[in-house]
Amino acid sequence: SLKEALMKAKKEGKYVFMDAYAVWCGPCKWMEANTFRDKEVGEKFNKHFVSVKIDMEKGQGPAIAQKYKVRAYPTMFVLKPDGSVMKRILGAKKEKDLLAEVSEFID
Repeated sequence: SLKEALMKAKKEGKYVFMDAYAVWCGPCKWMEANTFRDKEVGEKFNKHFVSVKIDMEKGQGPAIAQKYKVRAYPTMFVLKPDGSVMKRILGAKKEKDLLAEVSEFID
């Protein structure tokens, strides 16, 4: 859950990377199959973030979508451990583009 990810991030001194997706979203599926499976993306994200994927249409998703004003999928966020937004990333990204988007948090 997002709450657990935020608590873990606080404990580990990391940011949270949240992927807000929907199961029917084509670009979300593409990112899951490509970008998120990339070795470099995986290594850097595991080192610098507590990552969480949340279906915005199930369980805690609708409340999170409302809180963070998610209007399109995929929308990704870099969050502080208190849940505040450091960065919002809209749309599917290739590996290098996603790493460039989050470079300020991993360098």
